[in-house]
Amino acid sequence: MPLLHIEPESDDDSILTWEAWGQQQGHQTERLGSGPRYPNSAMALQATLDGQGVAFCGLSLVIDDLTSGRLIAPLGPESAVLASYAYQMVSSPFRRPTPIQETFVGWIEEEAGKTGDLMAKFLPSIT
Repeated sequence: MPLLHIEPESDDDSILTWEAWGQQQGHQTERLGSGPRYPNSAMALQATLDGQGVAFCGLSLVIDDLTSGRLIAPLGPESAVLASYAYQMVSSPFRRPTPIQETFVGWIEEEAGKTGDLMAKFLPSIT
């Protein structure tokens, strides 16, 4: 199976590559750089779903596909690494949220909780 690579347009060092993963796992990395390249994770994940190779991506992007069986984690939970970044919802302290904004924030928090629960079931050792 070819390794599918995600190459975003920015120089974002926080995006983990196959080579960086291999180094973290103690593997030789010479051959980890070969394989098709995609400009974003959506394209790489679609190629993965189409059976074109193995992609390396964030668990939150594929948790539904993993729990449904559309994708598998062929290297198992022990090969997972924590990302060096996180998303944070922010707003101005000088403006009161509107009812629509409060509803949106509540929905985001609920969805994040559901995703976190699924991730904990899939990889309890790293969540």
